[in-house]
Amino acid sequence: MNITSPVAADFPMQAPTTEAAPAAGAQAGTTQSASGTDADKPEEQGRITVSHGGRILSKSDSGKDPATQAIEDSNYPEEIKKLMIKIRELQAQLREKAAELRDAAGDQTTPPRQREMKITAIREAVTTITSAIRSATTTLNDAMTVMRMSSDDRKQIATMISGA
Repeated sequence: MNITSPVAADFPMQAPTTEAAPAAGAQAGTTQSASGTDADKPEEQGRITVSHGGRILSKSDSGKDPATQAIEDSNYPEEIKKLMIKIRELQAQLREKAAELRDAAGDQTTPPRQREMKITAIREAVTTITSAIRSATTTLNDAMTVMRMSSDDRKQIATMISGA
């Protein structure tokens, strides 16, 4: 089964099968532990980065991660729910950009001038996302104040935003 997204339309992903997993590990020459992972040999583990589109495709049947689903299922007003979800989405984008920044900074295969230009562009995106998080958080706090939400509600909302 091929899965594609608008983000990765040129790169269809093949759904893994349980039969193929051991063969792939054997071909790569890695030693798997009893749990079927390479956890015993961290130096042999590769880094896998999943794009935003890939994370969306990997979510549960409802298409949402459990924390977002909990927000939607909560009894808070729609305005509060939308702001909470927006903040979570922005935080995810920020984590993705931080990973891109680490990768770009460590990429020694790119010429220094190109690498610096890429790092600058990523930093600008980080600044924009950080500003959007600040704005959404201020709006959320203002809405909670207007609605006279209790400190317990505020704590619960903060916990839900963090995904804990």
